[in-house]
Amino acid sequence: MAKLWIESEPLNKFSDAVRTLRESLFAHISDIENPLIITSSPHRGDGCTTLTANLAGAIGQSGKRVLLIDGDLNGEGLGDYFQHESNGGFVKIIEGGDVQAVSSGIENLDILPCGIPKGNKHPFDSPRVIDLLQKYRKGYDIVIIDTAPILESSDPVVLGKHASGIILVFRAGNFQREDELVARELLERSGIKIIGAVINGVREQDQDPYYTYQRHLEMNRK
Repeated sequence: MAKLWIESEPLNKFSDAVRTLRESLFAHISDIENPLIITSSPHRGDGCTTLTANLAGAIGQSGKRVLLIDGDLNGEGLGDYFQHESNGGFVKIIEGGDVQAVSSGIENLDILPCGIPKGNKHPFDSPRVIDLLQKYRKGYDIVIIDTAPILESSDPVVLGKHASGIILVFRAGNFQREDELVARELLERSGIKIIGAVINGVREQDQDPYYTYQRHLEMNRK
């Protein structure tokens, strides 16, 4: 199981970059009560789940209560970072099951795995999603949903319509300007606010050639 750098190596540059992102996010959402944040990237392998898990951990370390939801139906999920029992997760709750979020092992951070949908209906199209997300927002200071890649799935847009905004994660070695333009167009056309962007895999020249870390680029202030 992968470790969260924010926990295992809190003084390295990656962890410091995550805390910088956290503080920028706090400044942006200071006027929003119990915000719901979506994270997504153009493609798999861009590091979105890694960044999201560490960001959620960093927010928990600041004293705020966080719920991190795995909203990627086809990804490997948060199980790479947190030990938890397979309880059916978010999908089972949408389908009417009695499932609760579980502790991540990090103070102030609870997690809700995704689960596997049954039948032919897409679970995120259910009207129950709106009620569930409103319920979670009332129970936590911040709710974060890690979603599937936006250029490979409609889920970030479907869930993003109920969110305060979205953070896009790009990988430096896989970054294409066209990907950014298409992602922005999809979100803006759907009325979803883009909170900001994070670039992943930026190489630090004074480090080992294979050392990379995720760096905060900018948070929109519009």
